[in-house]
Amino acid sequence: MRKRISAFLILPVSACAAQVEPDADAGDAARPAPHVRLGLAADRFRTHSTDHFVVSHDTTPEVLRTVLHRLDRVHALALEFTRARGILQPGAEQGVLDVLLFDRYEDYVQFARLRGEDAAVTGGFFHWRDNAAVFFNTTSRPDIVEITRQIESTRDQLLALRRERAGGEAVSALQRQLGIWQTQRDGFIEQANRVALMHEAAHQCLFNFGAHSRYDVNPTWLVEGLACIFEVPQSLSGGRFTRVNADRLADVQAALSLADGSGGAGPSTGITGGLVPLREFVARRTLLADRSRPDIVTLYAQAWALVHYLQAKHGDALGAYARSVRDRDPRRPLGPEEEIAAFEASFGALDAEFERAWIEYLRTLKAG
Repeated sequence: MRKRISAFLILPVSACAAQVEPDADAGDAARPAPHVRLGLAADRFRTHSTDHFVVSHDTTPEVLRTVLHRLDRVHALALEFTRARGILQPGAEQGVLDVLLFDRYEDYVQFARLRGEDAAVTGGFFHWRDNAAVFFNTTSRPDIVEITRQIESTRDQLLALRRERAGGEAVSALQRQLGIWQTQRDGFIEQANRVALMHEAAHQCLFNFGAHSRYDVNPTWLVEGLACIFEVPQSLSGGRFTRVNADRLADVQAALSLADGSGGAGPSTGITGGLVPLREFVARRTLLADRSRPDIVTLYAQAWALVHYLQAKHGDALGAYARSVRDRDPRRPLGPEEEIAAFEASFGALDAEFERAWIEYLRTLKAG
């Protein structure tokens, strides 16, 4: 997750989206519903099954429909990518994935804490030990509730003024304020959707399709970097993602600007600027595990930047590397030098030349 974004979007989807009933088919009776498997009250949630997901929820059909639309999109992209890169494990696409969707933010927070997740910095999460993705309805989050209340109050004031046939500066000021609040809310929610739902759903699909090990042996830069690619509407061409994540790119470019002093933060910090030198970045397998780090946003951006480069320039090698990580012995995590050796076995020497080529590539990227 991106630390500064901490909500999950509920937005309308196209009219062609499948209709969803609140008491839809619960699926295979022999398979415990997600909320039952995760120890929640059996009579509180409804369960809806699709070809790819089983969603336990206490939301409205409209909210559920929106979630399913976005989950299906991530599933299709992750399936196409893992198949193109030779990562997809036989039969993995037939699996059905568990999702838990809370209507109330307070209920999500309580459940997140039980799973050791900090709800203050997550707008959803994939719990790999439970193999379940968990989300909530953003409209119930306190800050969004307050913004919505302000919007509704301002609309009421405008309506009252119009009934009185008032005009002038008072109406103009309210209209400007209404526009500001609506833009803030919609922008926040749109970004939160990409960074929360799409990111965490990507984790779930990629873990289940074989892009990562189900044990705690994965380099965090690989896990988070791949998920960050899914944060923007994507398409694939020749097994390569075509869209650039503008937010992550902006963070990377801001860090790189320190390399030549243009960032205004003092003298040069080396070729990578405010980014971690690549050998160190790859060697430290759990570097991104601590989301309370003050530099976590930059670290996530660097993970995106490295994976984006690898999938664009070394696509087949990325597939081979992911398979090698997936097949690691969970009883013996690799040390720093072994992590570097594993990287170099797939991508070649992780030296100054590799780092320069990576940075030159990043400097050529454009948002969009």
